[in-house]
Amino acid sequence: MAQEIRSAQDLIRLLRENPELRDEVRRYVLTEELLSLPALIRDLSGNVVALAEAQRRSEERLDRLEAAVERLAEAMMGLQQAVAALQKEVGTLSNVVGGSIETDLDDVLPYIMRQKGYRVLGEPRPISFDGEVDVVLPVQSPDGRHLWAVAEAKVRLRRGDVFHLAAHLGDPNWREMMERAGVSPPYIPYAYGLRVYPDAVSAGEATGVGILSSRGEVLPPKEAS
Repeated sequence: MAQEIRSAQDLIRLLRENPELRDEVRRYVLTEELLSLPALIRDLSGNVVALAEAQRRSEERLDRLEAAVERLAEAMMGLQQAVAALQKEVGTLSNVVGGSIETDLDDVLPYIMRQKGYRVLGEPRPISFDGEVDVVLPVQSPDGRHLWAVAEAKVRLRRGDVFHLAAHLGDPNWREMMERAGVSPPYIPYAYGLRVYPDAVSAGEATGVGILSSRGEVLPPKEAS
């Protein structure tokens, strides 16, 4: 039934009482973009909520990552301190072992010289050029010659150590430094090891360097040069 509209109030009342008419007027008055705006706002609100949740999860992961990095830094610091302490202990042990080996050599070398008929003219003393020669000992041979026994000490004596000492013995610069230190040729060369490997003995046979262990002479040296 048609209704007469005399005022704006009549139109408002009519629109309020007729939802179909209200929807029709809305479609006529509003554009499609405006009509779809509520749905867009709902979608945008949902996206904002999802974005906020994703940001919250990202912040939680970042917090966990920062905590893990802090724990790793603490662990690395502890590891560095442990390594430094270990290096210190190894250095101390190395010094102790090195001193012990040289002490053993101080005992073994004079004993061997006397057993071979040499007269010991002084105390064994340390000498080092680049850390290679550990002990020298002045001796007199049975025929009256004055010589120096020179010995290098290693915990584990291998062929490379023997060849290294042999190379020094043939090096004029090395001999010159030895003479400046008061240690003049001829030399009686020995390589000493707490543990002597078979290849060290073979190297001694090839080079003429004598081999010593804590038990005594393993291989005699060639004639002094």
